[in-house]
Amino acid sequence: YDRSTISTFAVSSKRVSQTLSQGIDFSVNYTFKNVKISFLPKVKNNIDMSIRGSYKNDSEESYKLDTDLDNNLFSGANSTTPVNQAEISSQRITGQQRINGSFTLGYKISSTISSNFEYTFSRIESNNIPTRTNHDIRFNFRIAIRSR
Repeated sequence: YDRSTISTFAVSSKRVSQTLSQGIDFSVNYTFKNVKISFLPKVKNNIDMSIRGSYKNDSEESYKLDTDLDNNLFSGANSTTPVNQAEISSQRITGQQRINGSFTLGYKISSTISSNFEYTFSRIESNNIPTRTNHDIRFNFRIAIRSR
């Protein structure tokens, strides 16, 4: 589980922001030992399986410092108004949720030849852009060439 709060103040940008991030990650790995494949009957190797997932929730509150200070200090507001009751007119709240998951199967034929199959799912939901979902399928075949 992960949780963080980041506050940012930059005089050059005249903006104050606070970002809250929360999320959880998990993974499960398993190895099937001494597996025979029909087209390689004399070879016994391992098949590695991995399942990973994560969920992240981010929210950001942002304020335009110069606008809010001008409105509260120079607009004829009562000077005895407590700070926590000041009017905030430039608040902008954004956020997004990210869901990621992947499934991987790997097989090592020899010390120089290996392959794996991977499926990856990714979904991003935001309050200021349309929802985006990605499905990726990858197949890798690696041959390591070594010189002596």
